[in-house]
Amino acid sequence: MILSEPTMAGNIQLPPGNYEVKLEGNNAVMKNVDKDKTFTAPVTVVSEPMKHEQTALLTGQEGGESHIQAIEIGGSHTKLVFEQ
Repeated sequence: MILSEPTMAGNIQLPPGNYEVKLEGNNAVMKNVDKDKTFTAPVTVVSEPMKHEQTALLTGQEGGESHIQAIEIGGSHTKLVFEQ
C-alpha cells in the first residue's frame, strides 16, 4: 500500500511511503520498504463472505488526520479492522 501523507493506523502514525502488510496474530505488521522501518498495530480480523479481488485500503478523516479504518486483503476473505 502507498501512503501519500502521514496516516494513523490505530494509535500508530505511519509516515508517507510504500508499505508491505502482513498479519501476525491479531496485529498488522506494516513495513515501510523505502526506509526499512516496521510498525505494528492491533487489528480485529474479520472473515467476509465474498473474496476480495484486490487489496484495498479503507481510510477516513478524523480530527484533521487521515486514519486507516480497514485493509481488505486481495485474494482472500480477510479484512483487517483497525481500532480508532
